[in-house]
Amino acid sequence: MSGEAIYLYGLGGETQKGSAVREAAASMGIAVHDIRAEALGGTVGALIDPPSVLDLRTISAPSVGALYASARAASAVAGSEAGRIDALAEFMLMDGFAEQRMDDFLAALRERGASVGCKCTVTPTNRAWSVGTLMRQVAEEHAVMTAYMALVRDYRHADAVRSAVQASGAPTSATDAAWMELADAISLAKSLLSSGEQRPVSTYRDASVRLGRACAPFEE
Repeated sequence: MSGEAIYLYGLGGETQKGSAVREAAASMGIAVHDIRAEALGGTVGALIDPPSVLDLRTISAPSVGALYASARAASAVAGSEAGRIDALAEFMLMDGFAEQRMDDFLAALRERGASVGCKCTVTPTNRAWSVGTLMRQVAEEHAVMTAYMALVRDYRHADAVRSAVQASGAPTSATDAAWMELADAISLAKSLLSSGEQRPVSTYRDASVRLGRACAPFEE
């Protein structure tokens, strides 16, 4: 469908996932572009709608100098942005998709084992953001959601462990340190998950670690 495009970072055609993403896009007639380091300091709007190439013969010398100065400044910003997102392994920006087409494309990625965790669509708001800022924001949100879902899984497991211990008739007492730690860890996790307030990644991860340690004595 005309106008649909994806912009990829860390998903080169030489990688297995990058190749699979590009194959899925090609099968649906979706344009594919790479996000290069020099684009990180520019806006999302400039990435998806790059300015026309200027004919330097038609503008004055001072203007040419200003253009080169601007380019040098943009390059410096891009280098700084690249340094800040080194830890971001992959990212996909999607533009021009109707809802059903996006669902179909994401399904095609899943079928190929090529789902991309850090992804988002172009919006009127983020068009004005720098590409690097958008990528970091999406990465942070993805990390929080991943840690949250891991805590959900660990909470359910710990609650099942507690139920199994109770059903087995094993002694459980308020004076038993291991049993109390399990109960407290479960209570903390439940509180975090039901609060409706987003917490830092470290908070969810620490709660998951505590649940794992609290379950250990009952799984030996």
